[in-house]
Amino acid sequence: MSPVPVLYSMLLCDTAIREQGTGKYSLIGVFTHIWANRFPAVHAALTIYFCLTDARGSYDLKLRIRNLKTGEELLPEFPPITLQVQDRLSVVEQAIQIRNLKFDEPAKYEVALEANGAPVGSRAFWVGESIKQAEA
Repeated sequence: MSPVPVLYSMLLCDTAIREQGTGKYSLIGVFTHIWANRFPAVHAALTIYFCLTDARGSYDLKLRIRNLKTGEELLPEFPPITLQVQDRLSVVEQAIQIRNLKFDEPAKYEVALEANGAPVGSRAFWVGESIKQAEA
């Protein structure tokens, strides 16, 4: 039985670039809020960066995004990510980009990561009406 990995970090950003020589990630446009002029809203590109440690073995990683107000799953059909880890002391980084994610309403949302069905960690973010629109 593979141990449940420890989530070292999880960030949301516009895009992530992995440098070929060093393998280091550069995260561009890190955010905690998404603003929209109207709802439903479509966010063109959301990148989820996460870093895991204390893992060994084979994992099917599942990302879930849900509306915390309604419980609605935004990615019910998102395919699992297969991960193989040999050394529990290693640190594994991954960046997944999701295009054209639809938000039906302003609310608090959550990105959650599971490994082989076990919860690993989560990160909340907010989707709201843009300030310009709200003041009009």
